[in-house]
Amino acid sequence: MAAALLLFAALATFSGTLLVVGELLRLRMRWLAFRRRGETADAFERYFVQRGHPARIAKSTYSYLQRIAGVRNFPARPHDSLVDVYGLGQDEVLDMLCVVASMSDCDAVLDERAHDGAEIQTVEDVVRTVARLSVTQAGARRGTTLRFG
Repeated sequence: MAAALLLFAALATFSGTLLVVGELLRLRMRWLAFRRRGETADAFERYFVQRGHPARIAKSTYSYLQRIAGVRNFPARPHDSLVDVYGLGQDEVLDMLCVVASMSDCDAVLDERAHDGAEIQTVEDVVRTVARLSVTQAGARRGTTLRFG
């Protein structure tokens, strides 16, 4: 009986800690969104178009980041760290590449094994990688060899 009570207390404490940590992370994202008020998706898109990246990839990336941020209308920035701002690990970054490519109407499914997630640190890295693979895939459809790495 005492062991069951102790186990219950430990589980309750652990669950409470998770809830508090989750709420603190949401508050942090709300604070970031508040500090970035006035920043728009159009400005984000312009940033990438001026650097020669397709607007559709920038739009898809922005949309994806708004969904995972957990804050309505969260203003993403090109230089946001995927780890520090969004809490993404290497597997989530590789998943993000696939989702953004799909949302951007890139034809081929990205081969996750072909990427080193460690090299993709920022939002800009995601847009640049998907744009590069999109161009490489277009070349492959014209008869060139598709190479990664």
